[in-house]
Amino acid sequence: GIYACGPYPMLAAIAPIADQYGLPYHASLEANMACGFGACMGCVVPMKGDKEKRTYRLVCKDGPVFDSREILWNEHKTGVGGWGLGVGKVEGQDV
Repeated sequence: GIYACGPYPMLAAIAPIADQYGLPYHASLEANMACGFGACMGCVVPMKGDKEKRTYRLVCKDGPVFDSREILWNEHKTGVGGWGLGVGKVEGQDV
C-alpha cells in the first residue's frame, strides 16, 4: 500500500496512480485548524457519500489520515486553508 503526507497537489497526483495499480492509498491531509476539535469547520474535506452524494469530514476530528478512494480530490479550493466547497483543479489537471 501507499502512505503519504505532503502538499495537496502531490497527494492528489498519487491517487490515480494508486487506482491504476489497485494499491490501497492512505493520505495524511493538512488543513488550517483554528479550534482543533471540529467546532469551527475550518478543516472540512469533501468525501464520497452514499448514493453518489457528497459528504464532509473534518481533518482535525475524523483524520488527518483518510482512504484516498473516499476523498473527492477534484473539489479542492486552492490557497490558504486548502479545502473548500469550490470545485477546482490541481495544476490544471482533473484528478
